Amino acid sequence: MSGRLEFREVVKCFGATVALDRFGLMLADGELISLLGPSGCGKTTALRVAAGFERPDDGAVILGGADITLIPPHRRNMGMVFQQYSLFPHLTARDNVAFGLRVRGVSAAERAARATEALARVRLTGLEDRYAHQMSGGQQQRVALARALAISPELLLLDEPLSALDAAVREELREEIRRVQREAGVATIFVTHDQSEAIGISDRICVMREGRIEQVGSPRDVYLAPANAFVARFVGSTYEWTAPGGRRLLVRPEDVTVCAPDAADALRGTVAAVLFGGVTTVVRVELPDGSQLGATVLSRDARVRVGDAVGLRVDTTRAVETAL
Repeated sequence: MSGRLEFREVVKCFGATVALDRFGLMLADGELISLLGPSGCGKTTALRVAAGFERPDDGAVILGGADITLIPPHRRNMGMVFQQYSLFPHLTARDNVAFGLRVRGVSAAERAARATEALARVRLTGLEDRYAHQMSGGQQQRVALARALAISPELLLLDEPLSALDAAVREELREEIRRVQREAGVATIFVTHDQSEAIGISDRICVMREGRIEQVGSPRDVYLAPANAFVARFVGSTYEWTAPGGRRLLVRPEDVTVCAPDAADALRGTVAAVLFGGVTTVVRVELPDGSQLGATVLSRDARVRVGDAVGLRVDTTRAVETAL
């Protein structure tokens, strides 16, 4: 069977709460798509419906052209990695990875070989005989990923797998997940509420709100051409600004330039904050009407201080109207 997955007008309710509202999405072979949105938007419910842990109230789930809506989880060939690693503490890394193969009746020799191969794929060669308490959080999550891949799944489901890790490990493991997923060529759904994770790992992003899809597109498209104000606010930083003519716009700080306060056609304001971010710094400026705009500048060029009078020029070509 193909790894292609389709949610076909899926509805899922929990009492009066509609978790998925005619949710329709297609996932191609080898594609990694992130479900991104605030808590309660339905992204984890969609993942659980794909896995078979939740049964839709309406609609269908199609995998490789076959309707799997009513097929129980243990008969769906899917690998799943949870936020908590869920490793068996009494088993070694190798035995944890081999567990799913043992359940499937794979011989001991093949289990050992496939577990060793899966651990090598996530760069844990030499740690096969360690127990969970002997490994770092990042290493434990790599074991969980190797366990999901060892069964050669048709679909890989990742439920906020990086949220329990510190920032440096998250970034490293995000790159590892993407590398391993591409090498395995397995279609993958990645659930996250972190926009930077979604932007950094995805072929496409599905932005969700209240059980519905707001936009599906490449990370570049979702960031640079948000479909509406919700997407613009949720994916990246924005500032609300009343442009000449009374239009209320959402403006990204990289589309605002700091200039001299007496520059022609510049907005005039006072620096309210200088937010150092490493390579770049955001200069937040208060305008005469009390609103604020942020401007992204290279940190080496950020020579203003709080209280300085400055000018701003705003490129509105990528701004989004708040009414959208």
